[in-house]
Amino acid sequence: MTTLSRDTSATAEREHIRLLREAGPARRLALALELSNMTREMAFAAIRRHEPSLTHDELVIRFVRLHYGEACSAMVSRCMEAKRSDEQPG
Repeated sequence: MTTLSRDTSATAEREHIRLLREAGPARRLALALELSNMTREMAFAAIRRHEPSLTHDELVIRFVRLHYGEACSAMVSRCMEAKRSDEQPG
C-alpha cells in the first residue's frame, strides 16, 4: 500500500484513518480546529522571530498580508485604525 505521507508507515496510516473514522463529527471538527490553531500560532511565531520589534497589530497585519494578500491586509489595517479611533475618548 502506498501511503499519503512519505514519513508514515502503512500500518500507522491505516490505524490513523481507522481512529478518525471512529471519531464522531464533533471530535473530527475539534481536531481540525486544533490543527488550524497550531498552524496559525506557528506562523505568528515565525514572523515574530524574523521581526521581533513588531507590535501586536503590526504582527497581525503582516500575517494577513503574507497569507491573504495586500488588499486584505489593507482592509484589516483600516479596520484596526477605525477601532482605535472609536476607542479614543473625546
